[in-house]
Amino acid sequence: GQPLGSFDAIAFSLGTELSYTNLLNVLHLAQVPVRASDRTGWPMVIAGGSCAFNPEPMADFVDAFGIGDGEQLLPDIVGSLAKSRASGESRSNALRALAHGVDSVYVPSLYTTHPSHDGAYVIPEPLAADIPSVVHKRTLESLDEASAPVKPIVPYRELVHDRGVIELFRGCVRGCRFCEAGITYRPTRERSLDVIQSQLEQLVANTGYEEIGLLSLSSTDYSDLPGLVKLVRTYREEHQVAISFPSLRMENFPGYLADEIRRSREGSLTFAVEAGSQRLRDVINKNITEEDISRSAENVFSRGWSRMKLYFMIGLPTETDEDVAGIIETAVRLRKVGRRIRRDAEVTVSVSNHVPKPHTPFQWCQQNSLADLGRKQQLLRELARRERIDFKYHEKQMSWLEGVFSRGDQRLADVIELAHRKGARFDSWDDQFNIAVWHE
Repeated sequence: GQPLGSFDAIAFSLGTELSYTNLLNVLHLAQVPVRASDRTGWPMVIAGGSCAFNPEPMADFVDAFGIGDGEQLLPDIVGSLAKSRASGESRSNALRALAHGVDSVYVPSLYTTHPSHDGAYVIPEPLAADIPSVVHKRTLESLDEASAPVKPIVPYRELVHDRGVIELFRGCVRGCRFCEAGITYRPTRERSLDVIQSQLEQLVANTGYEEIGLLSLSSTDYSDLPGLVKLVRTYREEHQVAISFPSLRMENFPGYLADEIRRSREGSLTFAVEAGSQRLRDVINKNITEEDISRSAENVFSRGWSRMKLYFMIGLPTETDEDVAGIIETAVRLRKVGRRIRRDAEVTVSVSNHVPKPHTPFQWCQQNSLADLGRKQQLLRELARRERIDFKYHEKQMSWLEGVFSRGDQRLADVIELAHRKGARFDSWDDQFNIAVWHE
């Protein structure tokens, strides 16, 4: 019941670049100056999340960024700020103590910037020798020993993902060259079956959720998948709780997992194929073959499922129109596989736009222009209509904006602030996104 501006710290998790104006909006509504340089006292504004791995576009608005795994990092940050607050330290001294005393924290006000040799970007440099010139990410060694959200707030209204969640493992054993999460969440760390079972029991008891999602970048890469499926089956049968595996890979998708998932829910199974040709999948290091794809389709349709959903991307480096057309060709081929098994087999296609992300092997690659993305989306629409494939795609203007900020620097602060003043809010919502504000 307290006004937000009366707190000592306000913390944000930045999961998408399209949330940047919302951070400003929250501060504005709380009557907290949106620029860090305009704040004279508390609260401190801190931020983490995947976007913090390139914090520069938001550096003028955030007092301190926590980089990496937050289970230990966030308490360390809060502890440092609480100590400074209790001792009556000034704002600047509290931030300096935070930068000195806590690893993996970036305090933008303790750095200055100068342009690169070609003027393409600006480089932050510490103002003093005792400020770290490189901020290393915090990496949690063991998930079993880490705290987990087993007693979350249960909202009164239904959400998109209206379920409890348990993280199976963090990181990824793959090396897809486009994937920011696969890079920044390294190394791979698993939760043991005993800890998963304990968290499952606590989560259901505390929330009453009737569905639990086992989350990871790839559920089928869990080292003891048969043991996990046995645990899930036993718990589901005893407690009548649906348990989902929302992230599946085609190259190691066993038939028994298709059976287990079907016991919990109906609908479709979703797989990320990413590219429409073997050549392009090799370029992006997506190690699945045509045989893997066909075998997974047979597994899905032969075990009672009537629909498959496939995720692809367009705009990948070296992509040709033949690769784009291969997206629909793949869907048609898998539908034929399915209809040899059952007459009502359907395959749907969802296509997003590649955004080069920092720290990935593709971070230096040129992003497709809006014109290129529009032409490729039109090609897919025509092919999907002709082949009667259900086709969905992501708004190209959003992807363009995401690309601007994913690799941008501190010079974008004025853009973000002006866009917010002109009404930019909820930029990832189709009904709120207004590209004209950003172009202006």
